[in-house]
Amino acid sequence: MTALRVRMRPDLQLETQGEAADRCWIAKDPVALRYFRLRDEEYFILRLLDGTTPLEEIRLKFEATFQPLRLGVQQLHGFILRLHEQGLIVSETPGQGEILHRRAQRTRRQQTQAIFANPLAIRLPGIGGGPLLDVLYPRLKWIFSPLFLIACAVLVLGTIGCVLLEFDSFSQRLARMQSIFVPQAVVPMLVVMVVVKALHELGHALTCRRFKARCQEIGVMLLIGTPTLYCDVTDAWRLPNKWQRILISSAGMLVELVLASIATIIWWQSPPGIVNMLASQTMFVCSVGTLAFNLNPLLRCDGYYILSDWLEVPNLWQDARGLLQRRVYRLLFGLESQEDATLPAAWEPWLLAYAIGSILYSLLLVSTILAFLFRVLEPQGLASIAWIAAAVIVVGMGSRTVMPVIRAWNQPGRKSLRRGRTSLIVAAAIALIGCFAFVPVPKTVRAKVWLEAGEARGVFVPLPGKLESIVPAGTVVKQNDIIARLSSAEVDRQRSAAAGLAAEQATRVKNLKLLLNDDPTQAAALPAAIKTLEDRNERLAQWNREAERLVLRAPCDGIVRPPPLVKSPGDLQRLTGWVGSPFDPQNLGCQLETGTLLCEVGPEAAFSALLLIDPVSLADAAPGQAVRITIDALPGRIAIGTIGEIAESHDDELPAEVIRALKLPQEQAAPNSDLPTEYHLARVALAGDELPLRVGMTGSARIAAAWEPLLPRLWRYASRTWK
Repeated sequence: MTALRVRMRPDLQLETQGEAADRCWIAKDPVALRYFRLRDEEYFILRLLDGTTPLEEIRLKFEATFQPLRLGVQQLHGFILRLHEQGLIVSETPGQGEILHRRAQRTRRQQTQAIFANPLAIRLPGIGGGPLLDVLYPRLKWIFSPLFLIACAVLVLGTIGCVLLEFDSFSQRLARMQSIFVPQAVVPMLVVMVVVKALHELGHALTCRRFKARCQEIGVMLLIGTPTLYCDVTDAWRLPNKWQRILISSAGMLVELVLASIATIIWWQSPPGIVNMLASQTMFVCSVGTLAFNLNPLLRCDGYYILSDWLEVPNLWQDARGLLQRRVYRLLFGLESQEDATLPAAWEPWLLAYAIGSILYSLLLVSTILAFLFRVLEPQGLASIAWIAAAVIVVGMGSRTVMPVIRAWNQPGRKSLRRGRTSLIVAAAIALIGCFAFVPVPKTVRAKVWLEAGEARGVFVPLPGKLESIVPAGTVVKQNDIIARLSSAEVDRQRSAAAGLAAEQATRVKNLKLLLNDDPTQAAALPAAIKTLEDRNERLAQWNREAERLVLRAPCDGIVRPPPLVKSPGDLQRLTGWVGSPFDPQNLGCQLETGTLLCEVGPEAAFSALLLIDPVSLADAAPGQAVRITIDALPGRIAIGTIGEIAESHDDELPAEVIRALKLPQEQAAPNSDLPTEYHLARVALAGDELPLRVGMTGSARIAAAWEPLLPRLWRYASRTWK
């Protein structure tokens, strides 16, 4: 029998895990830093590959050791070929240098494709983590002491308990936590992300060192362009205890949980300011980031490694996607490839489900991030950066999918590729792309919305005063019906003083008239006294009219509608001392300033939506088109209407409250900004009887425009971006 001239690599590091029937072997490739899980049977064959033992002898020894199992020659050949592809064995036949060179080229090509397929997370070359941990671990090993761990547990549980006890107040404050998403908060958010992720990764590295495993590498990763720390702790796979491996994978999230607890306490106790904002950003990064990224096993983050450790499958992500790729290629193109003999057949359905879920979630995540980039960069005139990122991702992902088929097509002797079926699939794909590109599809135009009263008249505060009473919102009134009463200490004081002076002068006039019978010389003083009395009575009448002005009446028949909500005292650009609406019970007794819009009175259920359409979209909007309006304050509710008219020219004098409410750019906008500083105005009549509409509400509108193919639409959008 001829010896099989392949042998196990002498530098492989093999560790056993489990006992008896559950025992397996972990093979570490120290060069590629990859790990492979082998069953006893597979490990037995690997050990027999010494370059001298014939193939038939290996087969017979296997069947003698693992009776009643039988091993066919074809199965053995396939398994050995798989080991060679994975780099676990080397051949002693001539020409291996060229094979190894091609394998290295393929590995570098795959790494490059991985970077292009996911440019949002680029891992830069790092350094060995050993020297850094040799310095840090002796100084920080106290964090693993029982006392510190108990303190952290008490902190986290106490914070969770406080949040549950004050959940209503907590949720209300969270709803107002919008300052962390404004453009001015981007830089602090990036700083918080860098610091949190650095502590997160150090948690992994220090825990790995605690269990006497090596941190292979520490370096920098560009996560959506932000430099963050990463630590390679895959050496933990050599640990025989899987719960230790799970703790290493969970350490980063546990660090973030403690940070989130501390940040929650600071955020709850601190007044508005930079400290409060940084605490709220830390809460957001440590909570949303953990749930959406780290804990999710569909991404190659902590949740994935926990699942991989729990299942004891070192290369779960690669194995699952490789299996799915083989099945898809075989189904579509008839392309046969070598199966992975190390994967149990019973795992195939679960691995396929995991691969599909992982791909779908990755696509959703990438799409969301790209949409966010477009939303952030487009107002700054930097949408081209998002376009480049999207193009790189599409090309990278597409090349990884298509290249195996192209390589198989260029091998005429390869019978496994069914060229007829492949041609049909390619033709169907081109036809499908053509349908998407040239077949008209529904099109919508988006616009900003501000609600105003239709044919309504405003009731404004004529004098500063204290709100004493007001009718409920929605009250049907007649013209001159009383809507609200105000009181003014100044008016009352001036009125009382004028009344006193008038009464005093009236008494003087009366006395002068009585003295005329006894002293005719007083007649000369009487006309002046009467004139003074008339002046004082007129002054009293003026202050009585001012007091009457504090009684606010309906200017017409209709329904009383509340004004736009005051979100903060600064919304009125002065200290009003109240927020919300004057109709709110807690605002009874508040001070209203001159010119404050108290309410509007107009026909019942008559509202008008002011649509702000940018000049680029104007060509697609026309009177009579249907409009669906989403109100920010009424999530899930839709207002329906049609465009009545569109202004023929730009309106560059929008009311100040509209500019503030819709956060429109003004003269200070960046010169290269893609957002217009002028808009075309369209009005849409709405029926307000089905929705609790309020003047000043904001939202977004979707105008049903004429159908248009996708290709011209994308071309126009790209042309506008790159102009």
